[in-house]
Amino acid sequence: PAAAPRRGADRLLMDSGDPVALTSGSLTKMKELGKPAFLASLLVRRRDGDPRGQATQPRSQLISAAAVSDSELRFEVRETVFSATGMTSAVPSSRSVQGRALFVPADAQTGAAAYLLTAWASSASSPEQIRCEPTPCECGEGATLSCDCPAPKCTETSESGTPVRDAVDVAIVESLRIAPISYSLQQSLKLNIE
Repeated sequence: PAAAPRRGADRLLMDSGDPVALTSGSLTKMKELGKPAFLASLLVRRRDGDPRGQATQPRSQLISAAAVSDSELRFEVRETVFSATGMTSAVPSSRSVQGRALFVPADAQTGAAAYLLTAWASSASSPEQIRCEPTPCECGEGATLSCDCPAPKCTETSESGTPVRDAVDVAIVESLRIAPISYSLQQSLKLNIE
């Protein structure tokens, strides 16, 4: 799967509960949002539906993050997923997710707020790349079906120990481009930034 959501930079910070960068006024540089790993983790948590990072067992793990330029962030994520094997059972597996975020600064002339346009592309990891083992969990007599068992342990199985990137996923995130849009067109389309 692939997606390219547009997210208001100030909203990303406010939703995370850490609006420190907003004290400096309008955002004009990506580094005002924080270090690459911090910014990537905010984007990943937002994607996973946990913007404040309150999940005891996050669905995704940030593997790497790097600022390529003043307005571009690249990152890689491992996402744990489960495949049903029966009516009440599932086996853990993993997806490799490539991410690329482009920062568009606030525009004082038009009043447009800063935002991030992020390309996401993911592919299932093969057992030759990543092995996921369920973590033993004892729920006890009379426990509910969801007993907060620990997340499965997923490890790299490639010889190098580094994630194998899917060429199609890399091509998808590489193809992300931003073209300027006129303020009048933006107003007529009433684009909303979340």
